[in-house]
Amino acid sequence: MSSSVSMDFIEALYVIGISAATGIGLYAAYWSLSIRRAMMVRAYKRQALTVAIFSLYGIVLFSLFYTTSFFVPSLGSEIAGELSLGVLYGLLPLVVLAWADSSIRVGRKSDPLLRDTMQWSKTRLIVLPLMIVLLVPFFLSSGTVASIGFVLSFVLDGIAALGVFFAARRSGDANFRRSLEWFGIFVLLLIVQNAGFMILTSYVSNVFNFTPVNLAWGVIANLFLAPVVFYSIYKCSRSLVPLNKIEKI
Repeated sequence: MSSSVSMDFIEALYVIGISAATGIGLYAAYWSLSIRRAMMVRAYKRQALTVAIFSLYGIVLFSLFYTTSFFVPSLGSEIAGELSLGVLYGLLPLVVLAWADSSIRVGRKSDPLLRDTMQWSKTRLIVLPLMIVLLVPFFLSSGTVASIGFVLSFVLDGIAALGVFFAARRSGDANFRRSLEWFGIFVLLLIVQNAGFMILTSYVSNVFNFTPVNLAWGVIANLFLAPVVFYSIYKCSRSLVPLNKIEKI
């Protein structure tokens, strides 16, 4: 297979990933806002609104990240690159943690025994400030310390994801339990996706070169991870209300 055809094939995978993520993300935002209008519980209305806002945020971040990192690298040093990598991407771990923190606390309120999952009322006082400390170097520099801090910030998101799963198991509301489960799945998939990109871009100079590694990651990231990540966001909102079809008697 020629070099140009190979690069076109790999690039096509990334285009498919962006298209699928954008389509599902817009659908998730639309349904979340519709569900929010129908909800009566304030906490659940806030959860649906969060899904809608994060879906739009994710679309913008995803598109800018792919464009500046892969399609048009020259934009990486311009406003588009600074916005995607320097601001939107840098805030991603903190945004996810804040969402997880809110979800865990609402999950405790929906627990009939009001159990404090993972002692989160105390754990959050350590995790949230630590997240900010880890991300500060990312915004001030681009050295090894910044990279390590950014990686560790996703580790904190993983800890929060465990708290979300535990809170889901203890929730007395079946709908909110499923919503939390899908949110936990979303966080874990997001961590896997970002870890894959960090590893790939660290050891591969051009992700569009037709190599077994690039091909495998192109398929995994864009035909599976990208769509499923945004689908999980959609299900996080969709699960808040029973919208199943009425079975015929």
